[in-house]
Amino acid sequence: MIGSGLKKLANDRKLKVANGVVYGYINGFMSTLDEGMGFKRICISFSAPNAETILAIQKSLSDTKLLNKQYRLQDIGLQDNYMVLGFFDNPGTMKCINSFIDWYYPELKETGALGSGYCSHCNQKLMESDTTTKLINGIAFCMHCHCVTDIQHEFKLDKEETKDESSYIFRGTVGALIGGIIGSIPWAILYALGWFVGWLGLLIGFTAKKGYTLLGGKIKRVSIPILLFVVIVSVLFAQLLGDVFSLGYMILNGEIEGTKFSDIPLIFTQSLFLDSEYLAEFFKNVVIGFVFAMIGAYSIFREIHAETADNIIIDLE
Repeated sequence: MIGSGLKKLANDRKLKVANGVVYGYINGFMSTLDEGMGFKRICISFSAPNAETILAIQKSLSDTKLLNKQYRLQDIGLQDNYMVLGFFDNPGTMKCINSFIDWYYPELKETGALGSGYCSHCNQKLMESDTTTKLINGIAFCMHCHCVTDIQHEFKLDKEETKDESSYIFRGTVGALIGGIIGSIPWAILYALGWFVGWLGLLIGFTAKKGYTLLGGKIKRVSIPILLFVVIVSVLFAQLLGDVFSLGYMILNGEIEGTKFSDIPLIFTQSLFLDSEYLAEFFKNVVIGFVFAMIGAYSIFREIHAETADNIIIDLE
């Protein structure tokens, strides 16, 4: 869905609106603009004649702090023939985007990147009789018709390869659990020392995904429920371990008289099942940790969804 801000930009810059995006040439570069919850995007397709051009483009976007401050640019994704620029969306963002367009497109030309008249797939000159504009996975490209055929063939091969591969679900799940447990340790230690630790759920989400991939888990849609399960288990484990560490710390300092380390399981079990005040505090910490873990894992889930989504090619012109 395109909002009024992007529609006005499309009208002002003589761009087209179709298939949920704004697209067309801006300063000679095929561009796609869209938006979602909390963000707006500009995707620019181009032709890079050599590796030096890619390096020059990287350099042109290297001052991320300035770009964020001046234009609210928060995400930059650069590929061989396109870039995806994500802007934080709140009142005033359209003004920032227009200012960014006026500044950056001339800069992009200076890098040696080629736009209109060149195929963004093969980098060769376009001929009118063999030129088409396609929306490929939400990004507009102008290219040779035969290059589109090549891309469709590549997508087909990728899909067949994905079907044939073993996803190593068991190994990935084990890796995710190990990663989640590792991410739980800082929570347990800081909790035992009396610090608020809910925000460390962010770390659990990250280490669970890292462990999943390190032990051979393939990034597939089934990864999402696996990582969700691991995050829940890891947050519970972190709180349990934190309470055990806390009891041990109190016993070590003589705060609980006549108690030995061997009494920890009994004390903990009695508190968990008989002390309603402790139980309420325990689950409050778990819920807070789980919320932060979900915040940390959201970008991971979004990345997995993007990586495993079906490739879609739509005719624009």
